[in-house]
Amino acid sequence: MTNTIEDWRRGFHRERRTLACNYCDAHEPLTTAGERALTAHIEAAHGGALAAVLAAPDRANALTPTQQTLLTAFAEGASDRDVAAQLGLAAGTVRHQKFTFRQKAAQARLYLAQFTAAFGADAGESSLVAVPAAAAALGITEADYAAVIAKHARFGDSLTIAWPRAEKARVCLCLRLCEEFTPGQHYSGPAVRAVLVAANPDYAILARYLVDYGFLARTPDGRDYWRIFTNE
Repeated sequence: MTNTIEDWRRGFHRERRTLACNYCDAHEPLTTAGERALTAHIEAAHGGALAAVLAAPDRANALTPTQQTLLTAFAEGASDRDVAAQLGLAAGTVRHQKFTFRQKAAQARLYLAQFTAAFGADAGESSLVAVPAAAAALGITEADYAAVIAKHARFGDSLTIAWPRAEKARVCLCLRLCEEFTPGQHYSGPAVRAVLVAANPDYAILARYLVDYGFLARTPDGRDYWRIFTNE
């Protein structure tokens, strides 16, 4: 998936159920704490979001080193005169470069308008989260999922959740819970209970939702469980 403007601005993007650094292999959980951790990582490892995006090792990055320096100075609020003095340039040259930056931004906005007019606003990328058929009618989006996980899930030594009342939120949490189980592996009833009770004391309702919505399957006697949903 292509990074959005916001992804580039903050220095990280979403990859399935995690947040990933744009510039290295660093990953964090899809939570508010994960966002804070990656923000700190971008600052410590890549010199901050601004420096990282200006020097992004991407084929689409056409900035020269001088232009990177200019944009950094503009972002810091330096005046045209101060930037000119700092770089040994004429003030008129700096003003012209600022005009050029604005012109390119306007051209980019026009191109995006043309592109979305031709291919649609989503450009072939769906914002809906893949869920089992029984939950498809809920229309859960990536934004829905991210908001529920940030509000109701906590990531310490293990996953813990607060069980909400809203059905859509419950399914979002089931989607995250099912990732605690490995596809193709069978689990005994006590093993499933151990995983679920660590997440929430009311493990019975968690098990019922996971089965009823098609995330897990189980034998009629409840002795054998296995994961049947995967979004791979």
